[in-house]
Amino acid sequence: EAVTQVPITVDYAVLVPGSYTFGHRTALLTAEPRSVIADTVGQNLSAIVQPEANARFIAGVTAEVHRQLDACAKQTVLFPTGCSFGQSIQNRVSGAPAWTIEHYPSIRIAPGPDFGTWAIPSTPGTAHLRVDVTSLLDGSVSAFDQDVPFQLRATITIGADDVVTVAQR
Repeated sequence: EAVTQVPITVDYAVLVPGSYTFGHRTALLTAEPRSVIADTVGQNLSAIVQPEANARFIAGVTAEVHRQLDACAKQTVLFPTGCSFGQSIQNRVSGAPAWTIEHYPSIRIAPGPDFGTWAIPSTPGTAHLRVDVTSLLDGSVSAFDQDVPFQLRATITIGADDVVTVAQR
């Protein structure tokens, strides 16, 4: 899932001669420093600074995704509300569906489609569903007891005081 983000251009006037370094380091984002040397008057120079999620940001988002998926698994329905997984069943459900998360998605954070947003690109995970089912054909009762693969996609925003919001899509 490709995400294209429009670069933001910022112009600076600098003194010549000089060496200038541009980078970014905050509590959640880091961009490796890029240096340029201004040695000619009137010369146009550029440095691309691409912030990336740092370990703290990834750990915080991972914890939030786990919390959200655990809350999804507590819902006793076939399609938990606001969640990335669900399962249709052809026969009659004769008990309360019981979900567990077998494999949490491995979180990767990429720039989002809009300035200031971040995204979790489509990432696989696995839930497990156990529920008793009554056959509509002969009335027999069996257990649906299977892994249910899913794809997690989410939009991430960073608010005031570095409060991170993760919204599954």
